[in-house]
Amino acid sequence: MRSPGWKGSSPPREALFQFEVTGLEGVESVRFRACVSAQDAGYVPVNVIVRYGDFGDWNEYGVTYNLPPTGYTPPSVSTAEKGSNELARIFYAYKDPANAYDNYLEADVTAAVRQAARDGKRYVTLFLTGDDTLQASTSLMTAASREYGTLLKRPVMLCSGSRFGTPQGVRLEARAEGPGFTLTWRAAAGAVRYIVTRQGPTDKAPVVVADNVTGTSFTEIDPGFWNDRDYTYTVTAVNADGTVSVAAVVTETLSRTFTRPVAADTFVRAGAYTNTSYALASTIDLKGDANPEYQREGFFRVAVSNVPAIVQAQLRLKLNATNTFTDSTFVLLATNDTGWAESGPTAPTWNTVIGEGAGNTPDPGDVPALITRFNLKDVGYGPGDDMFFDITAQLKAAQARSADTLMVQMFITTLNAAGNISIRSLQSAMMTDVPYVRYTVDLNPKRGTVMILR
Repeated sequence: MRSPGWKGSSPPREALFQFEVTGLEGVESVRFRACVSAQDAGYVPVNVIVRYGDFGDWNEYGVTYNLPPTGYTPPSVSTAEKGSNELARIFYAYKDPANAYDNYLEADVTAAVRQAARDGKRYVTLFLTGDDTLQASTSLMTAASREYGTLLKRPVMLCSGSRFGTPQGVRLEARAEGPGFTLTWRAAAGAVRYIVTRQGPTDKAPVVVADNVTGTSFTEIDPGFWNDRDYTYTVTAVNADGTVSVAAVVTETLSRTFTRPVAADTFVRAGAYTNTSYALASTIDLKGDANPEYQREGFFRVAVSNVPAIVQAQLRLKLNATNTFTDSTFVLLATNDTGWAESGPTAPTWNTVIGEGAGNTPDPGDVPALITRFNLKDVGYGPGDDMFFDITAQLKAAQARSADTLMVQMFITTLNAAGNISIRSLQSAMMTDVPYVRYTVDLNPKRGTVMILR
């Protein structure tokens, strides 16, 4: 809108302005300035009320009087009572309607902006309305909006004396991920790099693990990390002239149970499609059919390296869809990884992954590589169900032969056109649906181990 306004007649109007405050936790002064019009009728001296609200990232195209930002409450317009979220009252008595948008109002909003930034808020909303003097009249006032034609008259926050930003107020977070952690934080104003330190149960003092991180995330994976112990990380921002910020600090416990998405997944198709890759499809399709044109088999690559001593590992697959009358035998089989990637020159096809040009993979029998064999109709799985398969023995065997990854093959042995299912893949729209392995690892160090720290 070109001119947000506020009005005294019922229902009253209030002007809303949203500003980003990321990195302003150390600002010394912030003043909100709006260019306002004279009152459209008559002369009513009035207090213009400036107030603050935290309504997240609302969209100006979706806000109406009946649909205000979530959490909005009407203002206190009493001349005697100050609202709890009120920042300032500015006496306004300009009465020349012919002089439009040459009148500026300014209010000190430093405290509100600092606090919002320190709390990790990205936006604040500031409001303009009139006290009950204006509310009792029929007069209207408007302010130039961000779409106003003259740039210098648009609403602004004037910031000065800003200290160097720090990730302290923008929620440094740590997430246990395998035998390690992933840190995330919001950018600090002026930062050109970040320094990450870690102090664990075997560290006498914080250890610098990275001193030139240019993004806003960092992952450290180490099979030597201790489970069920606390690790403390700090992130410090450094600006171009070498100024160093206050460190943001977070402490997290490394759990013995964690999940990781599979490293890659695909399905391949026989017949005329032996050289076609489906690795970037949103589902893994499986089908058994006497006609090789319709054969489909699925594959999952599972990381083995950088995983401590495994107590249990379960492959979780999310069933997407199934033929209602599926009465077929499904097999999960561990096999040596052929080192393919989901895209590029090693993108998997029936020929390159399986190494055969036609037919289907036969039931291997009860071999050590067999993970499971089941009839979908008997076990009662339906669309949206989680299917868990124990792959502990197969992963341990892969670790024993120093393999980096293990490949799991899933196929249908019954040559029945009605036997087909699909499983959600790494390209699924929902992260919670992607195939993953849930690991439970041994306590590290072992109980009874004596460790001498020097």
